[in-house]
Amino acid sequence: MKSPKQSSSPRTKKKAGDGKPIWDVKASPTSNWANITWNHKFDPETEFVVEYINSNKTMKSTTDKPFMELINLIPGEKYVVRVFLKGNDTITSSNITFNTSAGEMGLSPTV
Repeated sequence: MKSPKQSSSPRTKKKAGDGKPIWDVKASPTSNWANITWNHKFDPETEFVVEYINSNKTMKSTTDKPFMELINLIPGEKYVVRVFLKGNDTITSSNITFNTSAGEMGLSPTV
């Protein structure tokens, strides 16, 4: 009787986001605003909530784009950000943390 072939386990490519529905959240902060970007596996019309928390309060903004500009931030403050699916906060990114610079108030790029 023939013995079954043994094969080494196949190498699998890591999927984008390592299986997470929202991944690669990044922040580009200045003293009083920050650009937040992310990747996702949803349809282009999908709405997201960007939640950002500092030592004083939690703020939320909604968008249907994979980016958002957070404005009126406090210079020299630490922020924690996560992005989640509107209507389902259990479908979420990992938290990221950034600090705004303590320098002069930066002008928003849309001004």
